[in-house]
Amino acid sequence: HFTLAIPLEQTFILGLAFVAIGTGLLKPNISSIVGQLYKDQDERRDSGFTIFYMSINIGSMLGFAICGYLGERIGWHWGFGAAGVGMLFGVIQFIYFRSQLGTAGLNPIGMTKERRSTLRLWTIVTILFFAILVISGILGLWSIDPIFFAERFRDFLVVISFIYFSYLFFFAGLTSFEKKNVLMLLLLFIGAAAFWSGFDQSAGSLSIFTRDYVNLTFGSFQAPVSWTQFLNPLFVVMFAPFFAYLWVFLGKRNLNPNTPIKFAIGLIFMGLGFIVMLFAVQYAMVEAPVSVQWLLLTYLLHTFGELALSPVGLSAFSRYSPKKYLGQMMGLWFLASSLGGVLAGLFGGEATESGLNSMTPIFSKLIYYYLILAAVLIVLSFYIKGKLYKS
Repeated sequence: HFTLAIPLEQTFILGLAFVAIGTGLLKPNISSIVGQLYKDQDERRDSGFTIFYMSINIGSMLGFAICGYLGERIGWHWGFGAAGVGMLFGVIQFIYFRSQLGTAGLNPIGMTKERRSTLRLWTIVTILFFAILVISGILGLWSIDPIFFAERFRDFLVVISFIYFSYLFFFAGLTSFEKKNVLMLLLLFIGAAAFWSGFDQSAGSLSIFTRDYVNLTFGSFQAPVSWTQFLNPLFVVMFAPFFAYLWVFLGKRNLNPNTPIKFAIGLIFMGLGFIVMLFAVQYAMVEAPVSVQWLLLTYLLHTFGELALSPVGLSAFSRYSPKKYLGQMMGLWFLASSLGGVLAGLFGGEATESGLNSMTPIFSKLIYYYLILAAVLIVLSFYIKGKLYKS
């Protein structure tokens, strides 16, 4: 983010590359650490991840409030720099308080020296390849159409996911017990990618709708468009404790729904949010700008879906993944988020291609997409469930 703060096009691209690398190193590992704070059979695990998720969104609120305001009112590079300051504080507090984590995340996953050397070699080769790719792009040695790139990158992520799941099923030496769990995680992967393809419209088509068709004037104050992104983390902080308590409450009474059912609930809420947006688009066609209340309700429903799906998915991947592949499986969980983000960009581009007229058909397709997938997950949940080894 400090690189992004430098007002040059080349440093902007380089900064995005650093952000991508940092995200890949941080998210899977910190999620694995949280998972190691609980035993596999601990009913508090889903609730623990929900609280963890709530803390992330406290930072998200501060980010949208401070960085969004600086970006829109002063300059985007000031906003990027402010984000870097926040991350610097995060690094300092982690170093200072990491002793509170005990042994969680302290030791690497056990493997032979030969396998570790092979993985290290492939890591170096991958880093060099992408370094050459990024540097050559910064120097202007190649360029690419954004839509073409997004479509090919989507295909690349699908192929990578297929290859890795195939490896787990056929070549990783897993037991039949572990393979059943991986099959359930595959279903969750598909559900998560679908969910994020709609959820990430908040930074795409929904933000464009907000900018062009929503009234953000409160008295004499015109709120920045980026501040509408404040709603989701605010709702997460408000309702995460309720969801955390709900799973514990149901678990004590043997009523806690299994993970695929929770994912189906998340997808249903996502579909309901886009139903609200269909009405908002119809009203905007008649008279614009429309009230911000449409966004409030949409983001509230999407947040309920997020709380039913995202922390539960983190918990499931940390609980049901084969232990010797835990770090990689957490990375696979975030690969679903990446795939969903690419799909969100493609859907959002189609939704905003012709203004309001193109939003209605895309939002309608997303509604059917989520409700059908939720129904499939509910049916399959009776046959495919994660199971734990008994201590």
